[in-house]
Amino acid sequence: MKMGIGNKTNAYYGITSTGAQFWNSFPRGVEGDVLPRLERRLEELKDIADDPRKIAQDYIDSIDAKCFHQIQAQTELEDLIDFESLDLGDIENLIDDMFCQMIATKT
Repeated sequence: MKMGIGNKTNAYYGITSTGAQFWNSFPRGVEGDVLPRLERRLEELKDIADDPRKIAQDYIDSIDAKCFHQIQAQTELEDLIDFESLDLGDIENLIDDMFCQMIATKT
């Protein structure tokens, strides 16, 4: 399940487990969205419960999906910075001055 975490400006999506607070905090309307997914997942787990290899593969797939979502969230944050129009102002001048001083001391 994906949920927004944090304030709107710094929010990110992540995978989270559900607990008592989740079920007590959300209205009954969530049952129509969440319960069908949980029931499908339960059926999938029942189908693989007798085969340790399938359980292991399911675990690997779930870890891969979690890592994929984490990497995707991190790269999306990097995409938000527009380096072409980023105004560094005084920092660029400071770097230029330091570079010029470094060259002047070497010659």
